[in-house]
Amino acid sequence: MIGADQKNLQSGDTRACIIAGPMLAPGDPRQDFGTGVVQYPETFWKVVAVSANDSVGHILRIYAFLLSQKDVIDRFGIKVAPGEYARYQIPLAHISELTGVIFDPQLLIADTKPA
Repeated sequence: MIGADQKNLQSGDTRACIIAGPMLAPGDPRQDFGTGVVQYPETFWKVVAVSANDSVGHILRIYAFLLSQKDVIDRFGIKVAPGEYARYQIPLAHISELTGVIFDPQLLIADTKPA
């Protein structure tokens, strides 16, 4: 059924929300990217929530995925120069302003680029 939902997404008849996160395991690789050794995940999860139209109205469909990037890491490695993405960093509070998402105050306090 996901194919039908994808078709609706492309035609603009459906809304979707995608949530994703890492699944850090004890055996995942470690590397120093310039600020000390960090461990990075080879596996991550993704949840797609789709509000689709049907004959009754809007219905909610959830699709959950477990994905691995191990093959890509093994083939190409991971190389990130320190500060490579610094120009894209914004305060977490700004994301709240743009999206209306409310973050826990502890996350705002820990933000490395405060407003």
